[in-house]
Amino acid sequence: MNAGEIVGQAWLELPRGDRSLLEAIGADQWQVCERPLGVVADEMLRSADCGPLPSSEIARANRAVALWVVHLRVVLVNERHQAFGGLDSASVAYNLSRVAWHEWGHALSLDRAEHGDIAAGERLLSIPKEIYELVRRVVGWNQ
Repeated sequence: MNAGEIVGQAWLELPRGDRSLLEAIGADQWQVCERPLGVVADEMLRSADCGPLPSSEIARANRAVALWVVHLRVVLVNERHQAFGGLDSASVAYNLSRVAWHEWGHALSLDRAEHGDIAAGERLLSIPKEIYELVRRVVGWNQ
């Protein structure tokens, strides 16, 4: 399976309710890329007449394995990212799927967030390190 097929399969493995919501909010598109994602996102945003990304944002996004581009409602996945280097095909497939799900999760969380959730962001970022680490382990968040 190539990377596009793997991400397509990951889409089909999402819970039907999540897929339906992503479709309803127009966040059901993805693109597998072979170039740094900041460059790709900047080109796409310029093409859509959304203006350029700041160079600092391009540099940050270039380091990403995947990216949720909220203004275009598309998930970008860099199949050539160094994180996939040296992995066997089964491991690449597993990790590509998880990366895509993670980005679709961003799309869902942004559209499900209410004003109170956003307002609580600063408080949630200041939780004790022990709790933060526990949450990271439980949900598998490794950024």
